[in-house]
Amino acid sequence: MGTHKPGRENVYTAAQAWVERALRSDDSLFTPGRPIWTSEWLDELQRRFLDRPDVSDTPFWDKLERQMAGSPPEAYQLMAEVLYVHLIVVSRKDSTGVQSQLQQVLNWSPQTVAIPSELVTGLTPGIANPGQAYHRYRPHQVGFVIEFASRWKHLKPKKQQRLLDDPWAFKDFVMHLDLRSVLFREEFVSPRIQQHALLHLVHPDTFEPIVSVNHKKMIAEAFEELVEGPEQDLDRKLQEIRSKLEADHGEGFHFYQPEIRSRWDDRKLDGWDQLINETKDYQTSGELNEIAEWHIEIGERISKARKTLLANSSDWPTLVKKSVGNDLLHFMETSKLREWIDEELDEAHRALTAVWSDDDAHASERVGALMEALRPIGGTGTHAKVASVLLMGLDAREFPSYGFRLFNNAYNFTGYETPRAEADEAELYNHALGFLDQVIDEASERGLVLRHRLDARSALWAFFQEDKPNGGDPPPPPAALAELAKKLCLPLGFLERIERQLKRKRQVIFQGPPGTGKTYVAQELAKWLAGGKERVTLVQFHPSYAYEDFVEGYRPHLENGQPTFALKSGPLRRAAADAGADPDNMHFLVIDEINRGNVAKVFGELYFLLEYRDHKVRLQYSNEPFSLPKNLYIIGTMNTADRSIALVDLALRRRFSFVEFHPDDEPIKGLLRRWLHEHGKDDLEWVADLLEEANALLKDDRNVAIGPSYFFEEDLSKEVVAEVWNHSVLPYVEEALIGNPDRVREFDLDRLRRKAAGVPAPEMSDDPDRSPADDEPNRVESGTYAAGASSGAQANGGSLDGEADSIETPGT
Repeated sequence: MGTHKPGRENVYTAAQAWVERALRSDDSLFTPGRPIWTSEWLDELQRRFLDRPDVSDTPFWDKLERQMAGSPPEAYQLMAEVLYVHLIVVSRKDSTGVQSQLQQVLNWSPQTVAIPSELVTGLTPGIANPGQAYHRYRPHQVGFVIEFASRWKHLKPKKQQRLLDDPWAFKDFVMHLDLRSVLFREEFVSPRIQQHALLHLVHPDTFEPIVSVNHKKMIAEAFEELVEGPEQDLDRKLQEIRSKLEADHGEGFHFYQPEIRSRWDDRKLDGWDQLINETKDYQTSGELNEIAEWHIEIGERISKARKTLLANSSDWPTLVKKSVGNDLLHFMETSKLREWIDEELDEAHRALTAVWSDDDAHASERVGALMEALRPIGGTGTHAKVASVLLMGLDAREFPSYGFRLFNNAYNFTGYETPRAEADEAELYNHALGFLDQVIDEASERGLVLRHRLDARSALWAFFQEDKPNGGDPPPPPAALAELAKKLCLPLGFLERIERQLKRKRQVIFQGPPGTGKTYVAQELAKWLAGGKERVTLVQFHPSYAYEDFVEGYRPHLENGQPTFALKSGPLRRAAADAGADPDNMHFLVIDEINRGNVAKVFGELYFLLEYRDHKVRLQYSNEPFSLPKNLYIIGTMNTADRSIALVDLALRRRFSFVEFHPDDEPIKGLLRRWLHEHGKDDLEWVADLLEEANALLKDDRNVAIGPSYFFEEDLSKEVVAEVWNHSVLPYVEEALIGNPDRVREFDLDRLRRKAAGVPAPEMSDDPDRSPADDEPNRVESGTYAAGASSGAQANGGSLDGEADSIETPGT
């Protein structure tokens, strides 16, 4: 199964030891002969780890220590061995860190044991790169190992032996475990990665060393012509594909070899990129969680009705009809469902019992149980939708609601395969669940963790609004927006995404370090969307800015030569008045440095109107009714680097969508290169390399990264770069690294430029009183450098920007 990576045999030796000692018996992985993997000690871990989850924001290892405090020695050791099984799959070059973490858990016990040396070697090189979700949501992955082992211990020995002999029976057991006991009360993150890791650890000759379901699907799709039975199990498809490819690539090949991966990982991901990037904004603003919580509340309401029906309570019809309201169903669908319950009481009881039973039935089986019973309610899509809403009573996180139009829009937009035209209700819903699993995988590959299918479904709900034409594709952008994208050197899709956020939420905030172009983009985008600068109002918040400045207040005024006070409208009232008088056009209020002011105090009662544009409130001074016109849009900018600025409160985050402007992430990451190319300055592309090298040194706090707009100068040259660096960038770095002069010296321009070009730089002095200039004798006052530096670079075998006189002083 492509396992022939140097040193990997140690991993499989360790995995096989776990199978023999923990699954075939109740032995110990670390201390053979001592019963550790027993039902008794697994139950102890369940009580401490699963039944009492620690949902605080403290690190995993700190929480684990609190949860395990006072445990018997056997429980400590079992937890360390469970963690070993969890961590053994992760690819790594060095096991020092993970060995230390495991030993730390063992050291909490009053009877300390050590990890055997042969198992330490098994921690490298690992098997796969499981992605961010595997690490960020470790409790759920570890919880699954505990739950799996606990269920395993309740099997009869003959059943255990059959599962160890039959890989496909083992998969069926692993993948169909009831996971409600690892819900961790308030949140559930699918342990799918851990499930696939266990399949390979126990049966490495059958299951590929691939833990990404998404990658497995991509491989199966790319090589589908090699598969004779297209409807068969995904892992069986991979097995068949491997047997066909071995003739050309050898028995030990793996699917991540470049020549093979290029055949299955060449998708166009524009649709996925847009969906996941926008989902990041929903998550940052809190909107994603709000949508999910709303669905969970509906699910809990249906769950109560479910329990009543399964208990055969006489009032089940009333409770079921009440539980399924018009939240997710059309009122006609709700009405017909209620009529069906009244007119076919016995049939409804039978069908709903099948849907809501406590057995291990698959979701498609549960939906199928309603197919015939729901015929009077509508067509196939409606049946699937109604059935999915009822399934939320089991667990809304894993069985979110289905909508034919919503999911078809998502399939078309991302290029995901659509269901067969003749698909029945069960197939439609099962296909939708598979798509949500892929959304989770696509998000994980892009650094975004979605906790469960409901998060993925919530992202679709937010992204694909009902007014989206053309099957969910974004409307063709206006020519002006395309021209603006070219002017700003930003991808058109990025501006489209902001435009969609504005039309959906009406107010957005651009957040990121200084120098990333937030204010400039905000003003330019507002002007282009509004059709002119006369429809744009610009204001900048600061610590002394108040409601009276922003909305309305009494201000000094001369009347007949006498000083008095008069009620004056602030920029918000004036912008609202302009927008109200011009309802056919977009008007914008751009608030620069929005988090420098006390936002709640500045907005006052208008906080309410940000969310409820249809309502009116009475203003504090004029006592007049006031509302925010729907055609008044707000763009705020927020500096994330200034630690003196208070964090914005959750109320503000809920009312705004947030768009990230960060030098480490696209499109800001490549902005300087695009700008240089667009302005005919390709010979200065080394400036972009320099900036990336500098930001790599600031990676400990990404909020103080250096933005590219420092260098957006029409007359940009080597000399201008040096002036900008020494008089704008370095002072900013010195402030960010105050009290750490050794770090500041690393940002010397010539030293960084050499480092970015791969040319050795002179050693820095150990004298803390020396400045970066002291280390470079050829540095001149203007910040440029003498020819000697260039010749030194050439002597070391490399030019810094492709020219012989790579760094020069004017006149040399």
